[in-house]
Amino acid sequence: MAEKAKAPAIRFKGFVDSWEQRKLGDIGSVSMCKRIFKEQTSDTGDVPFYKIGTFGSNPDAFIPKQLFEEYKSKFSYPEKGDILISASGSIGRTVEFSGDDEYFQDSNIIWLKHNNEVINPFLKQLYSVIKWNGIEGTTIKRLYNENVLKTELMLPSVEEQNVISDYLYKLDNLITLHQRKFNKLQNVKKAMLEKMFPKNGSNIPEIRFAGFTDAWEQRKFGDENDLITGYPFESDNFSEDGIKLVRGMNVKRGYLDFSEEICMRWNSSFGLENYLLSDNDILIQMDGALIGKSYAKIKENQLPALLVQRGNKSENKKRKS
Repeated sequence: MAEKAKAPAIRFKGFVDSWEQRKLGDIGSVSMCKRIFKEQTSDTGDVPFYKIGTFGSNPDAFIPKQLFEEYKSKFSYPEKGDILISASGSIGRTVEFSGDDEYFQDSNIIWLKHNNEVINPFLKQLYSVIKWNGIEGTTIKRLYNENVLKTELMLPSVEEQNVISDYLYKLDNLITLHQRKFNKLQNVKKAMLEKMFPKNGSNIPEIRFAGFTDAWEQRKFGDENDLITGYPFESDNFSEDGIKLVRGMNVKRGYLDFSEEICMRWNSSFGLENYLLSDNDILIQMDGALIGKSYAKIKENQLPALLVQRGNKSENKKRKS
């Protein structure tokens, strides 16, 4: 196979050599554990047995320690740091093998037994962007050995692999840290929503800010607001220029999405003045999976905009008058 000299758009200082185009089969072979039959497993036991459904999660099956030791010594078994890949279902999910006593379902969970031309941390990052040979754009739900071995990749020197994978590893850790903070804040908000709004039958919330003691009033949404629906614009006459149209798909959780791929426009607002949105109007999605749950407030810098039918706005009566 003829090698093609290529290099990425961004590189760390000091690296100038071209990357080599290779196939995974040039640098390794596919390995998997010895087959485990259902009757050899149990709901509890010594060694976790990961099937494709529990890969990367919590095991629901176990095998005896004696069987594990026998199979581990006689047949293929991953080394610590090897990158395990899901070969069926959600293809290409990866788990870095920790070296603990664990066993994995044959053919559904595989790894590349490779030479010293590639390091596992780089391989892990590569798997997140790789295009598997023979399965892109198809309905195939299995990654066969042939697909793996014929898959092409661009390979830099081991030295550059180390630098790249170290940088991406730090990013992964940072993402994990922020995800944990995000999850904690989500839990805090959920708890506050439960306690800062009165429960059924009560007119006072459990938690209040200092200085507020009055009871909350029970009202109907229509006492203070008008609910106005949009105009039935004909999609055949949407334009690439003109006034932005607010449809259900534009209304996200707390913001309006006017990205180019979903933002449609109308040539003029002439005769449609009643459907022009105003600063601080609240948009509510009234159909689809997020009915009543997806809402956003329009801002002055997003105007002018016209409201499309099935997208509804709440307009404060006092502000209107």
